[in-house]
Amino acid sequence: MDDRDIIRQILDGEINQFELLVDKYRRKVFSVICKRVPVSDQELTAQDVFLKAFRSLSTFNITMPFENWLMTIAVRTCFDYWRSHHRLKQTKLVLSEDSHEEWLQNVEDAYSIEKFESEVSRKETLEILQIILKKLSPEDRLLIDMVYLEGWKFKDVAKILNWKLSKTKVRSMRAKHKMRKELEKLFKK
Repeated sequence: MDDRDIIRQILDGEINQFELLVDKYRRKVFSVICKRVPVSDQELTAQDVFLKAFRSLSTFNITMPFENWLMTIAVRTCFDYWRSHHRLKQTKLVLSEDSHEEWLQNVEDAYSIEKFESEVSRKETLEILQIILKKLSPEDRLLIDMVYLEGWKFKDVAKILNWKLSKTKVRSMRAKHKMRKELEKLFKK
């Protein structure tokens, strides 16, 4: 059944049909969320995405692809998550016990010293990146993540965030500058 047919049925009162859309797009929504939200909050954030989609389904333009509309909701929900969790300004360079154990298991499974060194370097780089990203505003963090870590085009990011293209490029430049300053501070200690 086509997404448009399912949406028409839902809007006609057959709300149980929404489960078909959830099943179809669950993985794609999680793939967006997993890159942007801590593991402990991913399931709740995914529920928020589908709840927002269900509540605003009547505003969906039936001529547009549903997947694009849903992915926009997913990205914006992640943005809302960070906006509400941006209260923590101090971040420590400490792994949680679970991620530490997982990392140790991966090291034990390494086939060679080179692979081990590469994994350590990658892990340290990701930790440093996460520390620096957490010091940015939610908007800047999302922008850097989408453009530089996931390879989105500026025009697509601007559309999703409802910004002008020029604002998106300027914010990107300023965010990169902030990241450089934070990186310098981190390594001067």
